[in-house]
Amino acid sequence: MITFPKDRVIASKWEKTVVLLQNRTLSKFVPDTEKLDYQTLQKMLKTHRMVYVKPTIGGGGVGVMKINKLSNKRYKLQNTTSVKRFKTFDGLYNSLLKKMKNKDYIIQKGISLLKYKNRLMDLRIMVQENLKNEWEVTGSAARIGSTKKIVTNVSSGGITVDFKKMLNHFYKDKTEQNQFLDLLHQLSLEVANQLYKYNPNLKEIGVDIGLDDQMHPWILEVNTKPDPRIFFRDKSTIEKVVRYGRAYGRKYDLTPKFEHEKKYANKLGKIKRSIHNFR
Repeated sequence: MITFPKDRVIASKWEKTVVLLQNRTLSKFVPDTEKLDYQTLQKMLKTHRMVYVKPTIGGGGVGVMKINKLSNKRYKLQNTTSVKRFKTFDGLYNSLLKKMKNKDYIIQKGISLLKYKNRLMDLRIMVQENLKNEWEVTGSAARIGSTKKIVTNVSSGGITVDFKKMLNHFYKDKTEQNQFLDLLHQLSLEVANQLYKYNPNLKEIGVDIGLDDQMHPWILEVNTKPDPRIFFRDKSTIEKVVRYGRAYGRKYDLTPKFEHEKKYANKLGKIKRSIHNFR
């Protein structure tokens, strides 16, 4: 078994991927992932033709880039603000090195995510240790990316939408909806249990799940310090998230940063004030 110091939460995306791959159940939901270097990037682009590169430390979509190997063997590199094309692999890689700024990155197989109104969509599922010291799914939300963006993060212009309404868009039958929702919840609970084996100090995670055109779920990322503001839409959800967090010593910054967060936070009214009292 891989071991990590028990006095820290595993923060590296690479380390978390390695841990998840030790679990046979989870391994089929983890996209092909490698540490980024010259050879692995070549190999991954040959195999998948579209990949994402991500800094091993960090969140909010910061530093994430998308690379496509085009049909004419040219390459396209896209980040949150620009698109560049290259005639050679070396040109691509040298440009990538400048953007990486000596930080460690991973390469992940690109998943052609389902879209909603021509915008990328993924899911965030919150799992926490509850008051009985058991893992519990306490929140779920869909994230819709801004037009032409490669990530869905709110910090990059994305918005959150009601998760069950999104299921209505893809599943008309309520039984199918519930079965699919249960699959996602069980998957997220398994992720929490697996990471906990390697870090018994773990109390909460946010699991980012992407869905392909076959509705197959892919674990895109696991956040060990998830932001609860994604759940401002639902007062009962955010109340529970903060209540459980309070029980194990977590204090959340619930100050809205973005306009749609402010809109939902203002609607919470007295409930919003009671949430801040939990802190």
